[in-house]
Amino acid sequence: MFLAVSEEAGAIVFRIEDNGKGIDPELREKALGPYFPTKMLGTGLGIFISNKIAAAHGGTLAVESRPGTGTTFTVRIPRERG
Repeated sequence: MFLAVSEEAGAIVFRIEDNGKGIDPELREKALGPYFPTKMLGTGLGIFISNKIAAAHGGTLAVESRPGTGTTFTVRIPRERG
């Protein structure tokens, strides 16, 4: 697991990376939606709620993943809301 925080183009950017099994391309779009559990006891709401929180602050949450390589979630939050 790797976490990086930086400032890019007036936004605070958080990158969370892992080197796990990744997300299949056909499931990647569903990863930001509700009820997409990745753990046996999960509700599938964690990423969905994180996406809503980022949006409430004028930001975005993006996912990049390659099967067998890992996944990167990038959260961008503007420093100032206009």
